[in-house]
Amino acid sequence: MAHASSDQTPATWRHSAEVALRAAGLRCTFPRRAILDWIAAATGPFTAEQLVAALEAQHGSSSRATIYRLLDWLQSAGWLTRIYSDGTQHAYARFWPGHHHTAVCVRCGSAAVISECHVEESIRPALAALDFEIHGHVLELYGVCTNCRTRAD
Repeated sequence: MAHASSDQTPATWRHSAEVALRAAGLRCTFPRRAILDWIAAATGPFTAEQLVAALEAQHGSSSRATIYRLLDWLQSAGWLTRIYSDGTQHAYARFWPGHHHTAVCVRCGSAAVISECHVEESIRPALAALDFEIHGHVLELYGVCTNCRTRAD
């Protein structure tokens, strides 16, 4: 799973996301804790339906509506990033709040953080020619990670 630095473990992500949830005035109910636990344990990107299926297998520990609402909140608060795909479902990856971009392996689905960003500076002349004002951007790169390239050799 993608992280900005090595001290940001899944356990600290889990704890920090719960603290943020409470700070936003949301209760940390048993279903929400089950969702946070599952996401913290995930080793790679996942779809909402994978999360629903996993938690349904735990005898209804969270409803579909609760899962989707919490995923939306976690994404809007920066605790998850949505990984766009050309498939029917987007995947999510656990992240820490803050500006970042992702490099996604098309073979294994792993996502890596790109925290340094010069995109807006690079295209500023083109945007000035269009008289366009940027309010934000998303950059996602697709390729093959070193582990998958090594296994293919």
